[in-house]
Amino acid sequence: MLAELRALGLTLSLDGARLLVEPRALLTDALRNRIRAHKQALMRELAEEARPPQSRFPPWPKGRAAPYSNRRIRSLAKRARAGRSWLS
Repeated sequence: MLAELRALGLTLSLDGARLLVEPRALLTDALRNRIRAHKQALMRELAEEARPPQSRFPPWPKGRAAPYSNRRIRSLAKRARAGRSWLS
């Protein structure tokens, strides 16, 4: 239903526990009633859209050293820019 309302030119957003629908001029009584009937589902969908995406990679284990230190990475990058092999 959210996509349908957006296709009609309505903008839906959350303000805390309130559902905001703009512009009001586009709202008809029939649309108002449908929005009221589906308010909780619309709010859940909007909250889900606002949630940041999950990383594809698991978090690095605590207490475990990274495979390369920042210093080593910078050194390898400097060697690569100078045209030297980074393997040695």
